[in-house]
Amino acid sequence: MSAKKTTEQKENTEAFNAFAERLDALRDKKSPALNFKTRAKAVASYDDQIRILKEKRHISGVNGAYKDTLSTITYYRLKGYLRNKKAGRLSFETACRFHEFDAQIRTLLFYVISKIELYFRSQFSYVYCSHYDDAYAYLNVAHYAGGGYAKFLGIVKRSIEQKQETPFVSHYLKNYGGLMPLWVVTELLEFGALEIFYQSWERTVRETLLHALYGDNNKDRYKIANDSNRFLSWLSSCVCLRNICAHSGRFYHRPFTKLPKFPEEFKLESERKKQVDTNGKECKGDKDLLWGAVLALQFLYPNQDEWNELIVPQIKALLEKFAPEIGNSRLRSAIGFPDDWEYWLRFWRTIP
Repeated sequence: MSAKKTTEQKENTEAFNAFAERLDALRDKKSPALNFKTRAKAVASYDDQIRILKEKRHISGVNGAYKDTLSTITYYRLKGYLRNKKAGRLSFETACRFHEFDAQIRTLLFYVISKIELYFRSQFSYVYCSHYDDAYAYLNVAHYAGGGYAKFLGIVKRSIEQKQETPFVSHYLKNYGGLMPLWVVTELLEFGALEIFYQSWERTVRETLLHALYGDNNKDRYKIANDSNRFLSWLSSCVCLRNICAHSGRFYHRPFTKLPKFPEEFKLESERKKQVDTNGKECKGDKDLLWGAVLALQFLYPNQDEWNELIVPQIKALLEKFAPEIGNSRLRSAIGFPDDWEYWLRFWRTIP
């Protein structure tokens, strides 16, 4: 982590702690709301918001559709599109099209991630239980590396507590005292909890999983996934992307904090430690943006034929749908996609 990011993180933590103290004081009725610092924003009606948009030259004239749009998409949400340090100022109409593109590609990516999540729930529980020949192996502290036992069981406990009214949870509580085999537990957990679980696995179990995912007879794919903890970085990136999709987050020029690691072929010439033959191609694009996260999905998706024949064409269709209104270069730049993005999204298939 760079010194600048470390400083920003420290400042954010300090600001949050101060804010949390004020919230606690309000909750405990020890401090009135007026003791907060000067409030930065005043309430603005839709007409006020339209006036501000005119003053900032995002719109011109009078259009009743503006108010309709602002009643369904908050002005604050649109601000992330209207004015961006990298992209500059956008018109109201272009910002709304970018917003709609984000919404549609989120829907597609959430479908992709849902398939990945279900696949991993199945594989994680099957491989783990088979490795130890024990449906309750996750309860054995000896099977954890790096002190992850208490953390993971704490997550399991909270998940059961929050979902105790769910029929199958209620069944296990009443009939088995809450003792659940791992394949039941994984149905309770959020995707991020699976990542935490995997991080606590012993090395031999991790290797067993990667062999199950990428095939004992496919040494090249296994090596790519196993080198430098790449698989964990793909998993972390997928969890981050899943959370953005679930909360209707913005992709437009959004930098990602969980960056996946890629094989040597994906590095730019200046980043390579050695020359790699990729038919003269270099995978460019901005991997800090959505491009990096989508690039990692191809390594996790359970069905490569479906990825190549269904998912990639749908991504292409979305880009082609919105490019005429937004501009092809501007659209791809906003999410980091390079000119030859389609080649790289199909790269995994080139590994025999």
